[in-house]
Amino acid sequence: MSVKGLFFSVSILSILIAGCATGPSYLPAAPPNENEALVYFYRLKTPLHDPQCKLVPTKVEIGSTKIAILRENEYTWIRLEPGYHELSASWARGFVYFKHEKVKGSKILRGGETYYFRLEAISFSHNIIRLSIREIDPDTAGKELVRFRYTESSPIKK
Repeated sequence: MSVKGLFFSVSILSILIAGCATGPSYLPAAPPNENEALVYFYRLKTPLHDPQCKLVPTKVEIGSTKIAILRENEYTWIRLEPGYHELSASWARGFVYFKHEKVKGSKILRGGETYYFRLEAISFSHNIIRLSIREIDPDTAGKELVRFRYTESSPIKK
């Protein structure tokens, strides 16, 4: 193997190791009280056979505030005041063929309730990779989250 090939292999291996989830395994947060909603976000492992999808993290925002950066098989949760909230996700950094748009949604959150949102990479063509954000029912989310690792969210400033 040439020096250039060895350098490339070591570089890729270093990136893959650095991108591994290192947080604790899934532990549910304490239930929300009546004055807050509990919101989970989690990112599925990419089914696409594209190594760049695995390396590029996803940025999660509430309104215009970044709350977390999620890699494959990572989750976070945040407590929010009840009411209307805008949710969005985007690739945290991009490569040439990643679609650089925010995936947006909105939700009216009720106090004392828990919500689950799944993020996943989807492909519409050979050249574009997009994100999807979907609300998931608690039973499905509970079954999926057991394979995930926690990453801390940033609080929303009031």
